[in-house]
Amino acid sequence: MYGEEEHYKACSDVKMQLKFLQELDQIEKKKHDEAERDILMRAIKSRSKNDNPEQLRLKERAKEMQQLELEKMQIRNADETARNAIGPRKKKARIDSPLASGLNDVSYNYKHSYKTSFDKCREARSRMKRVNLRDLIFVMEHEKGLCRTKSLYASYLK
Repeated sequence: MYGEEEHYKACSDVKMQLKFLQELDQIEKKKHDEAERDILMRAIKSRSKNDNPEQLRLKERAKEMQQLELEKMQIRNADETARNAIGPRKKKARIDSPLASGLNDVSYNYKHSYKTSFDKCREARSRMKRVNLRDLIFVMEHEKGLCRTKSLYASYLK
């Protein structure tokens, strides 16, 4: 990975920036929902006798919101009760382990003693990342040895 190489340095972390912006959006949405909820709660608590149609509409929406919250709480309680009745979750056994597949030690060793070069390469890599052309162009533009190559200019045409 480029972060482990001494010749490469990270100039910006787009993933962290996106995560930060998503968190900001969530906080803003939560504040907006809380403000709307406060308005609806004030509409419920008001004891005005006038026949203001907007006030009546707000009261109806507040009652609907309270019913939805009550239903969500009931569903959450039912789910929690069901989870407690089932018991704690167990970890899944690995498929290639001898205990999970029910194989004895001899057949397990026979099966795994003949590994292909592809299997060894796959075990050496911890995780595969997908890279699109735009990422490749970005790296090539910022790398001293690749910034003026024909392949970079050819990639602009694609």
